[in-house]
Amino acid sequence: MAITLKERFHRQPLSIGIQCFSGSPTLVEILGVAGFDWVSLDMEHSPTTYETIEHLGRAAKAAGTYYAIIDEGTRPARGSRAIARRKLPILPAEP
Repeated sequence: MAITLKERFHRQPLSIGIQCFSGSPTLVEILGVAGFDWVSLDMEHSPTTYETIEHLGRAAKAAGTYYAIIDEGTRPARGSRAIARRKLPILPAEP
């Protein structure tokens, strides 16, 4: 069974991740192989499309890292971080 990101945080309190504005699956895979625990794939501040995000997600899974997708719909109201945590999809590295 795949370990969730929340479980991973409990086992390993220090988590290192990065926000990626690139639409390059190769870069996402390199970030995972380099040891980042998670990658945030940003669609709100970059020209990344839903078609591209599929490839980026596959690259993250191939590298064994978690990924989160940020788009217009996940942007919280000003000052409301709890909303962002509820809406932000965090997907496991393993199927």
